[in-house]
Amino acid sequence: MVILDRLAIPTVDYLGLSLGGRTGVGLGLLHPAGLGRLICCDARGDYPAAALALWDERVRAVSAAGMAAVAEDTLARWFTEPTRRERPELVDRARRMILATSTAGYCGCVAALKALDCGRQLPALVVPTLYVAGEQDMAAPPAAMQAMAAATPGARFAVVPGAAHLANMENASSFNATVCGFLGEGSATSRR
Repeated sequence: MVILDRLAIPTVDYLGLSLGGRTGVGLGLLHPAGLGRLICCDARGDYPAAALALWDERVRAVSAAGMAAVAEDTLARWFTEPTRRERPELVDRARRMILATSTAGYCGCVAALKALDCGRQLPALVVPTLYVAGEQDMAAPPAAMQAMAAATPGARFAVVPGAAHLANMENASSFNATVCGFLGEGSATSRR
């Protein structure tokens, strides 16, 4: 929030996806006065033990063989099978993003994801919040995100149909309508 203070911006609306969604929840918990509205997309508040073990496997694979070692498995989680089959240009765009990620950056993000555990703190989140899940997201399943919404006072929950983890790319029209609808309900300075 230091940047906002330096720029004399009192509040902003925040949208984050995956690690960005968890970052937004953290900001909402630590600096609620700086956020007008929060949109957390395809992110979990915590990880079960089995998911943590999978992260460890991915770090070992990336450390040994680079980002190519996890690219195809990641794409299989990020996009539904119909999208992978029918929209190869979209999947290839995401593949290039994955392969351009540094090994150190990936391992650092995994460490951050594993360390962030905000699930128990959600009842203290007072920023007007919308949780958005891709209907077929395996990384942040709709049930997990719906539980986050239930734990957050006054929060809303929405599902983007026909999408997995990158709902914003896979079903942009539904994603955008959901987000714009929530943001259009009031100004960034409105509070519950």
